[in-house]
Amino acid sequence: MVIFEMLRKHREKAGISQAELAKKLSVPADIISYLEDPAGNEERMIQLLAKALGMTPGEFKVEVPPEPDKPTEKEIKTVAVQKAKFPNIREFILDPVRCENPEKALELFREQELSLAEKNLILYLSTTALYHFCDTNTSSFGFDAYLFKLHGSLLARFDKELQGLPISAQEKEERLGNARTNIFACDSIENIAIRVLEPFAQEMEQKLSNGILDFDDDLDMPFTWGIDNELMKIEIKDSSGTIRDRIKLLDVKERV
Repeated sequence: MVIFEMLRKHREKAGISQAELAKKLSVPADIISYLEDPAGNEERMIQLLAKALGMTPGEFKVEVPPEPDKPTEKEIKTVAVQKAKFPNIREFILDPVRCENPEKALELFREQELSLAEKNLILYLSTTALYHFCDTNTSSFGFDAYLFKLHGSLLARFDKELQGLPISAQEKEERLGNARTNIFACDSIENIAIRVLEPFAQEMEQKLSNGILDFDDDLDMPFTWGIDNELMKIEIKDSSGTIRDRIKLLDVKERV
């Protein structure tokens, strides 16, 4: 026996009307009528509810589409990686093993091909690898090729800068001679790292794509990174959790 049958049977057995039962329950009599005969009183119930909600019966009966399911963090990350200029690098730096706050990072990365924070992180990796190359003269990255292509333009720029300095011709020639054999006499390591950022990122992307992880020493791994509360700095920490670098989020071009 369903509820409308039980209600009618017990109400009639108690000898009270629908109106009297409605009064006892402090509800409109239409509610009791509907409960005892849902099919026969549906239109009246729609009118009653629509009026209470400030709607017309027609508006009330319009089917409301269900709320779309919110994407999971995994789904958001998958889309963000697919949109990236360097998808394998993005996945690498978003890995919770390295990223302290992946959700916050995804908010910065997800709608952009190459976000400012991401670009600064790649620059940090490029700079770290370049310092390692300078210290050891070895690298798993192709810095020899990058620097060979860059040396000529940097030397010409350095020569032009020397001409404007109030120093002797002999000192100019000595400094220029040093720069001819040493690209790092032409500009700072940080600025050179910016100039080789693109080929470095392309090579790292290819390494990750091929599953080649031979750059632990180059990148001074392991490390973790996180974004501070003001979203204006990135903090790089070593394996013990000690902050070893802080990166202010600037346009990479402004750092040349």
